Amino acid sequence: QALARRMVLRLCSHGSFMVQRVAMEHLHASLTGGDSIAGELLENAILQELCTGALLSPDEGVSSSCGKVLAYLLMQEGKKALQSVVPLQLYIEAGTATSTELAMAMRSMMEREEVWSDTVKVQCLLRNMFSNSRDCRVWAFSMLSKLLIAAPPGKASPFSVVRHAVLHDVMIQGRPSALEQDIGRHTVFTKEDVSKLLHILRSPTMDHVLKTSAAEQLAIVLLDHSLHDSAVEENVVSSVNNLISYCLNDTSLSDHQELGVGPIQLFKPCVRSLGLIAHSSEPARRELAENKEFLLNIFRGALLWHMDMGLLYNISKLLCFLLFETVAQYSKSTQGPAIKLPEGILNRLQLPFSADAYIAESPNKLSMMLQTEVFSSEPLHSVLHIAYHTSKAGGVGVACSATNELPLSQSEIVMLRALDAKTAFRNTSQMLRGTGDQWKAHLSLLELISDLSSKGGGLELNWEEALGSLFSTHPTNSSEEHTLDNVLLFLCTAVTSMSSSKREWLVKAVMDPHAMCFKMLQASLQEHSERQPQKSLLKLYGVLLERSGGIPVSYIPGLVKMFCRSLDVAGSPKYYDLPHLELSLHCVLHLSRIVAAMVKESGFEWLDCHMSAMTALRQVLCSFLVGRGSAGTVSFMGKGVSAKAALALTHFLHSIKFRNPPKGWCSLWLNDPVGLEWLFSLLKDRDPHVQYGGFSTLSLLCSEMDAAQIVLQELANCTTFGIWGECLRVGLDTSESALVRQQAIGVVTSVVVLCSENKKWEDLLVLPLPQGTVKGPKALRILVDHFNLFAAFKCMLPGIEHLQNLKKSCQECCSQSKAAFPAAATSLVYGTLALHNPYIIWNTCHLLHNLLLPFPQYVASHVFKQGMLKHFISLLSYEVLQFITMAYNSDLIRHVVLASWLSMFEAVMVLLRSFLLLHPEDTLPHLLREECVVSLCHMLPCLTALIRSKGTGTDLCTALVALLHAMGHNASSQQLRMLFTTFQLQWGSLVGLIQHTLGDLKNERLHLLAMETLRLFSLFLCASCNPSDHAHQASPPLSGDPVQDACLAALKELLDGSSARREWLSEEPASTDVKQSLPAGGAGQDDTPTCGRRLCEALLRAYDELPYPSPTTPHTIVSALSLLVACSSTAKQAALEHGFLESSIDQLQVLHKMLTKEAMEQPSARREDSPHIAELISVVTLIRNLLYKSFDSKTTALSSHLPTAVQKIWPWCCTCRRLLVSVLQLLCVFCAQHSPARAMLSTGLLPSILRQITRSLDGMSSTTKALGAQGNMLRAVFTLLATVALSSECRAVMKKVGFLQSLSQLNPRAEKGSHSKIRPSCLWMKLLVNLSFSAEGQSMILKTPGSLDILMGMYGNGGGAEQIQCLLVLRNLCFHQQSKTFLSTTETVATLFSCALDSGDSQQLTLAASGISALLFNCSKVRGSLKRSGLDKRLEQANVSYKAAGFKDDPQLSYYLSTALNLLQ
Repeated sequence: QALARRMVLRLCSHGSFMVQRVAMEHLHASLTGGDSIAGELLENAILQELCTGALLSPDEGVSSSCGKVLAYLLMQEGKKALQSVVPLQLYIEAGTATSTELAMAMRSMMEREEVWSDTVKVQCLLRNMFSNSRDCRVWAFSMLSKLLIAAPPGKASPFSVVRHAVLHDVMIQGRPSALEQDIGRHTVFTKEDVSKLLHILRSPTMDHVLKTSAAEQLAIVLLDHSLHDSAVEENVVSSVNNLISYCLNDTSLSDHQELGVGPIQLFKPCVRSLGLIAHSSEPARRELAENKEFLLNIFRGALLWHMDMGLLYNISKLLCFLLFETVAQYSKSTQGPAIKLPEGILNRLQLPFSADAYIAESPNKLSMMLQTEVFSSEPLHSVLHIAYHTSKAGGVGVACSATNELPLSQSEIVMLRALDAKTAFRNTSQMLRGTGDQWKAHLSLLELISDLSSKGGGLELNWEEALGSLFSTHPTNSSEEHTLDNVLLFLCTAVTSMSSSKREWLVKAVMDPHAMCFKMLQASLQEHSERQPQKSLLKLYGVLLERSGGIPVSYIPGLVKMFCRSLDVAGSPKYYDLPHLELSLHCVLHLSRIVAAMVKESGFEWLDCHMSAMTALRQVLCSFLVGRGSAGTVSFMGKGVSAKAALALTHFLHSIKFRNPPKGWCSLWLNDPVGLEWLFSLLKDRDPHVQYGGFSTLSLLCSEMDAAQIVLQELANCTTFGIWGECLRVGLDTSESALVRQQAIGVVTSVVVLCSENKKWEDLLVLPLPQGTVKGPKALRILVDHFNLFAAFKCMLPGIEHLQNLKKSCQECCSQSKAAFPAAATSLVYGTLALHNPYIIWNTCHLLHNLLLPFPQYVASHVFKQGMLKHFISLLSYEVLQFITMAYNSDLIRHVVLASWLSMFEAVMVLLRSFLLLHPEDTLPHLLREECVVSLCHMLPCLTALIRSKGTGTDLCTALVALLHAMGHNASSQQLRMLFTTFQLQWGSLVGLIQHTLGDLKNERLHLLAMETLRLFSLFLCASCNPSDHAHQASPPLSGDPVQDACLAALKELLDGSSARREWLSEEPASTDVKQSLPAGGAGQDDTPTCGRRLCEALLRAYDELPYPSPTTPHTIVSALSLLVACSSTAKQAALEHGFLESSIDQLQVLHKMLTKEAMEQPSARREDSPHIAELISVVTLIRNLLYKSFDSKTTALSSHLPTAVQKIWPWCCTCRRLLVSVLQLLCVFCAQHSPARAMLSTGLLPSILRQITRSLDGMSSTTKALGAQGNMLRAVFTLLATVALSSECRAVMKKVGFLQSLSQLNPRAEKGSHSKIRPSCLWMKLLVNLSFSAEGQSMILKTPGSLDILMGMYGNGGGAEQIQCLLVLRNLCFHQQSKTFLSTTETVATLFSCALDSGDSQQLTLAASGISALLFNCSKVRGSLKRSGLDKRLEQANVSYKAAGFKDDPQLSYYLSTALNLLQ
């Protein structure tokens, strides 16, 4: 008896639903057959297993059979059964929703007064009010109504004011809300406050208005969970319960009295207070749950306030706490749902709040490795019989050796022996080979089954030897056909466990056009015969096609034509054999999927294959959607057929688009006498699978212009707003299937794209309205207003608060360890995350994006008005992306789920970028918020890892980088630097992404990503340091802007990887992510290539790869390389080692030849518009940046004849000012701190440059306005001249040309009041300063007419820096020995020195004193002139002022002042 009880427990808790179902059926048959087993079934363990396991099983057959068993026990065993099931009553109530017999038994028990107590009845009825079965709710409400009507007169009065007949759904709140987290709040209230409020509520003399105020205050106080224990000790539950009874049982309450007047006002705050207490206090829940009077009062209140949704939520929440107390699990933490219920009970309830499910594993559950499905020749009870006696005997081996002692039939003994895997494996091949006896073949199959069950990893048999004879000989009689049928049926099961090599053999054996199986199936399909192996062969074909790996390409066209030819017989009886037709369509469906994946295969055979398949499938749809029943309806019989046919048609349409079909193929296929009524019938069908296929087909048809015109014209009058209105109606209807809505919006998107690309709005956007037909943009506005389109789109987006919770949950899961992540992520994957449909948002974004391009102002105004931009930005969560990626890597989600989320992110980014480009002033502030920028930057490393490891996510990464580039491009300089500062931690990911994408530029997607990444990289380099602004200097100057200086320092650290600790890193937390994001060279390791070197090498390799997929690729690579070598010394060194400088100089000469050839062929063309000029500028800029601050580069350039190459292209510089500026900047960098380059320039280009600038200065007015037209060129020229002026050879050329004679034309006083950054005097000043440091230069300046007056004018009109430069020039001139007498007698010199001595500026004082000392040194003749000008007195006064001010820390000033005074004595 104990063994039988244990066997029953294990069968009832078995993992196979089939085993459970048969076990339940045997138990019910034994009960009804008179077996005396009812007493054993009422034993606690068995009864609990039945109620908690089988009754609430997901399998309807198991739960229904178990319900019959329990119903029999309840009806026949009387009080004994009732007493046994009381602890399990909740589980039985939940089971009544699926079991009719059990529901009738329970209701019968409920109507008998002596069965259960009134409290148990009320609890049962109230629990049924939360059932998801409407029948249960109606019955429970009718019973509760009788209880309320039978109440005393004082209690019946409030109930009579409502129409109770329509309130059976009063406890159903629709969509469940998130359970309020009112546990864990701390307030300033104390225990004394609770006592005071309870004293007021208990006082019989207090007015009900005061009591109402006290009750409301109590509900606020009880928000603090720390006060709940003291409140329970103060008997708050009984006090509030008494108040509820008082306010509802008031005899003065009439039928017509307002519910908000009198004592009844106390009800709402009392319910709120009890809900808070019940949430946290288990004693309070038990006390209230056993109070029948209280439960009825609460239900009576729900009926009175049935229109108050807030109060109904509080009532239903309170009742749930009380009624499910015995099975619920409560949590006092503020994270996650605060209540959990058994999964079987939760699935059959509609609670007002969200709750989690917990699964209690049965202790009796036994995992039995018995595959019962393969034993199709014997009933399942025989299998269970064998299992029982085998376990009783002690195992399979013992049972097989003692079969004579077991009570088994002959067939059961055969099955038992088949379980001995070793024997079966040894005899299988021999018994199958060449056998013609059906029984032996059957035994062989059983042995194969045993091998399949025992090995599990694949059948390692010689299939060709075992089945070769069966598949090579056509069956000639029914016995052979039956044997072949058994083999085929078995193979349908065994193919899932075969190795790939064995499966390939099987595919060849049955699908080869010359194979016997293929010919037999082809003949039977054409002859429409009903031979026995045909369906088995069709089923095997379907299983093999479903696992399509390894099917030769050459087989596909023949298979498609064979199956489609069998479908093209609308009058055949096959159409009435739906199982046969569905098998054929199942094969066609998977064939279409395979064909759609083989996009590289093309040709007439494949096109003919597509057209014949689409025609046959359309005929199937016409036969089942129009031919049966009334037009426009779907035959119930053909729904499965229609769904498969529609989906297969979608696959073929998708496939044919990528095979270059002939023009007009789609219109030719659509222009058929059958019309398009079948398509509209698919759209109107209520089966989501059929509807999905219909909208998918329509979307693909509307992607071609000719087909779209035919479809939209023929279906224009199908509904009020035509096909546009039908698609929008379905797409915006939340009650429709998500996949159907997705495809419906996709149809609108396809047509909008066609309208935009072909400018066919008037032809395609046509609305047939009662008042007339409306076309074009006006029709679009009518659709938008009618469907409230943008508001509906906003409702389709998740709420910001919900997204924040999702981000928090994803972040918590990602923070788990690698071992704990799967368990933590599973509930999120199948819970909150499963509620989102990314493809809906993806289609919405695509539609908005395609509407935004033709109607930017109209769409943008609606989007900004609805506030949708914030919702789109909130969707870009790196926490969600990281969680999705980790879940995919852990095999918790499939690739299609990952692809849907990646596509959604991509569509949102593309849409935001479009808004940013069209409306930057409204979009950029939202995108530059810190939260958004951080989220976007953190997405990059996640996507980089996904691309490199899984090869997916490329399109999303491209959209992300493009969005970041657009943000930086439209941002101000300050905002761009802040963006770079945020991005620094992801620098390692950016570098790795550039290296990875540049390694495979032939891949179209990686090429596009590489170009976008290089643009972003170049933008960040420009944000920190623009080398063209200070290319002539030894080192980039500090800007004075702390943000830019910090960016520049960080950029050098990132590229060249010095060992110093980055200052910006000290502000970041020390984490592994930060360490991983650092460049390899950032650790200060000498043997590791720096970031700049690695990037340069990757760019150089990409630059050498020709040809490029895009003509803009070389320019993008050169621009990024140019900026990189300007900012990174290690990158510059790598380029030199690669020989890139020499090849670039050679490229100058090549471009010169191409320009010369172009000029000869097109002499009248503008040279500035030539593409060779633009390429020449890029190469010149690249060479300039390679030479910047690199002596080795300049030496290499000199040896590679750079001056010669520049001299060759100089004539082209005279025709293009942009090229001229670039060349001048190149020469400036080349000559800086490199004497051989300056000497080489003096013998070559310098005379031409001086003549060019002389002509420009002669023809230019001194006004600032005239200078602005060629200011960049003049600045570059004067910067170059100031650089070469330090060379004696270049000064000699200047003197010979007489360049300084142009200085006489300068009028500094005319520049007064100008705010221009480029003034003629400023340009000249740099040159004069450098010339004044040499005797030749001093002589040239002094011999220039009016030079001293010009200096005086510059001093008077310039700022502090320009005044110091003027004094420096004059001070240097004072060292010219031959001109000292002249200078001392010149009034201009005395005036300048006097102004400097009176200025009070220490630098001007130093220069003036130094200049006076220079005049007096070795020249006593000037002493008198200087005294007569009064400079001696000014010097003494300056000396006194200097000492009085205490400038003792300036030794230079003190020295020159004392020296000048001593020399004047």
